Amino acid sequence: MPPVLNFGGNMKNTSTIAAISTAFVNAAIGVVRLSGPESISIADRVFKTKRVKSLHEASPNTAIYGLITDAEGELIDSCICTIFREPHSYTGEDMVEFSCHGNTIVLTRVLERLIECGASPAGRGEFTKRAFLNGKMDLSQSEAVIDIINAKSTLGAKEAFMQSSGTLRNRINDIRNKLLDIDSAVMAYVDFAAEGIEEPNTENIIKKTDDVRCKIEKLISSYNTGIVIKEGIPAVICGKPNVGKSSLMNMLSGLEKSIVTEYAGTTRDIIRDYVQIDGILFNISDTAGIRETEDKIEKIGVERAKAAAERSEIMLCVFDGSQPLDQNDFTIIDLSKDKKAIAIINKSDLPQALDVNILNKNFSEIVSISAKTGEGADILTKKIKELALNDVVFDFNEPLIINLRHRDALRHALEALDRVKEGLLSGLPAEVCELDIRETLSHLGEITGDTVTDDLIDRIFENFCVGK
Repeated sequence: MPPVLNFGGNMKNTSTIAAISTAFVNAAIGVVRLSGPESISIADRVFKTKRVKSLHEASPNTAIYGLITDAEGELIDSCICTIFREPHSYTGEDMVEFSCHGNTIVLTRVLERLIECGASPAGRGEFTKRAFLNGKMDLSQSEAVIDIINAKSTLGAKEAFMQSSGTLRNRINDIRNKLLDIDSAVMAYVDFAAEGIEEPNTENIIKKTDDVRCKIEKLISSYNTGIVIKEGIPAVICGKPNVGKSSLMNMLSGLEKSIVTEYAGTTRDIIRDYVQIDGILFNISDTAGIRETEDKIEKIGVERAKAAAERSEIMLCVFDGSQPLDQNDFTIIDLSKDKKAIAIINKSDLPQALDVNILNKNFSEIVSISAKTGEGADILTKKIKELALNDVVFDFNEPLIINLRHRDALRHALEALDRVKEGLLSGLPAEVCELDIRETLSHLGEITGDTVTDDLIDRIFENFCVGK
C-alpha cells in the first residue's frame, strides 16, 4: 500500500490567493475572491469606503459599499466588499469577496490590482482545496462541489447538494466506526494476550463483518442509480430516412439541434444532446436514417447508427404513420429486440397508412405523435420516463455513489473485508486478520480524505475551475 497522509487537522497556508469566482463573461455581477492571512490587509489597500477607516475594523460577515482604485487613485469600480473572518468562512481562513459590475475588463483590473498588492493567483480548485485542508469539509464533500457546478439535471444537482452536506461522509464514518470496534477488540488481544485478555469470539467478529459488508455492498449497488442521475440515461432515436427523427430530437430538446429537410439522408452522423424530463437526465442521440445505401459517407452513418442502438439503454424507434412499413422499418424492429424500446408513430397529422398490429406484436409501448405540431409530446415524454425508471429507485434519504473513484475504493474495501472473514474461518492468527481490517479502513478513508496521497489530492482539484 502507498504511504498515506491524514489531513484531519488544520493545515494553515501562509500565502493569500485571489481569483475571479464567477464565469468570465459579461454579466450583471462578477465576484473576485481573496483567501489567506493577508486577505483583509490587501483588500484594505485597494478598497475605499466611508463606513470604516479600515477593513480591519469591520465586523465579520459584513457587506460594505465602496470603491476600488488603482495605484494612482483612479477609480476601477464601485462594488460591495464582504468580510469573512477565520474560521467562519468557506476556506476556514480570512476571506474577502468583491461583488463588482460583471464586465470582464473590470473584473480583470480588480484581480490585477489585488495581485499588485501582494495576492497570488489562485490555482484550480484552490479555495475548495484549502477548505478541505483546513477541515471545513471532507474529500467527498469537496468533490460534491464540482458535481454541483457540473450538474446537468435537477436530480443531479439535488444529489450533489446532499453529498456536499455530508450524507456520504456520515455513512462512511458509521461504517468505519463499526470496523474500529472490531479492530480494537482484535488489537487488545494481540497486545495484551499475555495479561489474560480473552481471544475475541470469532463468530461474533464474523457477524459484525457481515453487517459491515452489507452496508458497503449497498453503497456499491447504488452506483448504477447514481450514474444515471449524474450522467443521464443513454437513449437513441432510430428510424429510416425522413420518418421525422430530427424533428423528434428538436421537439424533445426544445432546440433546433438537428437539421430538418425533406431530403432523405440529411443526417449522416450522430447528433447528441442532453434532455431533462421531470428532473431525469437523458443523453439522446439522433442518428442517420437506417437504410440500404451505396453512398460511402451515408453508409458509415448507418453503421454508426446501428452501433449507437446497440449501446443505448433506450431505443426510440420512429415510424412514418403515413406510409406502410417496409424492409428498412423491419430492420429497426429487429434492432429493438431485447431492448427497452418505444415505437413512435410520427406524422399523426397526416392520413395514416401504417399497420399498427405489426408494431403491437413487437413493442409493449406505442405512442402516436406529430413532431411537426407537437401533438402527443406530453404522452411520449411520460412514457420515456416510465420506461427508463421501471427498475430504478430514488431514495434521497440514502447516499448514492455518483463518483467512480468512490465506487472503486468501496470495492477494494470489500475485498479486504472478505479476506478478514476468510482468515478468521481458516484459523489465521488475529494479528494477520487485523492487517486486513486496517486495509479496509484505509480504503474507506480514501473517500473521506482521512487516508489519501498528496498526488490524489492534486488530481482531484485539477478538475475544478479557477475561483472555486
